[in-house]
Amino acid sequence: MISRRTVDAHLRSIFAKLGLESDPDGNQRVLAVLNWIGGPG
Repeated sequence: MISRRTVDAHLRSIFAKLGLESDPDGNQRVLAVLNWIGGPG
């Protein structure tokens, strides 16, 4: 089993590679998907 802390670290790394900064008004996972499919974001 992996810890939540490990998952969070990997997600931060992925978001950083996608150029998605932490945004209190946006959901990073949704923004990542929109970025991937070429939508606004």
